[in-house]
Amino acid sequence: MKAQKIISIIGIFAMIIVLASPVMAGDGRKDRGWFLQEKISAILENIDLSEAQKTKVDAIVDKHWSEAKTLHKSLGEKEEALAEAIHQAEYKEDAVRAAFQQVSSIKEKLVISRAKMFAALRGVLEPEQMGYFRGRIEAMKDFRRDRRPPKNHRH
Repeated sequence: MKAQKIISIIGIFAMIIVLASPVMAGDGRKDRGWFLQEKISAILENIDLSEAQKTKVDAIVDKHWSEAKTLHKSLGEKEEALAEAIHQAEYKEDAVRAAFQQVSSIKEKLVISRAKMFAALRGVLEPEQMGYFRGRIEAMKDFRRDRRPPKNHRH
C-alpha cells in the first residue's frame, strides 16, 4: 500500500515536470510574441494571396518575427533587471531610471518593427485584402480589450 502511494506521488511529479517543462525552459516568456505571430499568420492565410504575394508576405513576416524574437528575449532580461533595481534593499533612483529606459527602448524598437511590418504588408496587399486584414486585427484588439480586468481591479 505504501509503495503504491510512493509510485503514485512519483507519477504525479513526473507529469507535472513534463507538463511544466515548456514553461520552465528559459524564463517562461521566451516566445512572448507567439500569440500575435500565430494570429497574424492565420489572418494572412485566410486572404486569397497570389504566389508572388505569398512569397513577399512570408519574407516580410519572417523578417519581423526574427527581429521581434530577439527583442522579446532582450526585453525579458531587461524587465528582470528593472525588477531587481526596484526591489533592491537600498533605493537607487538612478538605477531604476536606467533600467526602465532600457526596457522602454526595447519596447520602442518592437513597436517600430511592427509598424514597419504593417507598412511593408500594405505595399504587397491589395486594398480589399488590406481592409480584411485591418478588420481582423481590430477584432483581435477588441477581443483582447474585452478580456482585460477593469481598471480599478486590484491584485
